Amino acid sequence: MVSHVLPVVVSLKHVLEQLKSPLQGALMEYLLYLVKHHASEVDQALQYDPTLKAEIEFDLRQFERQRKEQAQLQQQQQ
Repeated sequence: MVSHVLPVVVSLKHVLEQLKSPLQGALMEYLLYLVKHHASEVDQALQYDPTLKAEIEFDLRQFERQRKEQAQLQQQQQ
């Protein structure tokens, strides 16, 4: 499943980034879910494209960092 879904998700991620769409967050949540719950399948699907794997890992680290910063800001505001 992951080998079929992952290329579509990555392509959609690039389109949403270009459009600066607010749907980027939801897509990144889904990508994060895929990577965490299907790690071996994701690694297998990306074994022949180390550049794409590195890009996805970087984007997910950035997304998690932003999510943590937003959570901290919300806690400070309360």
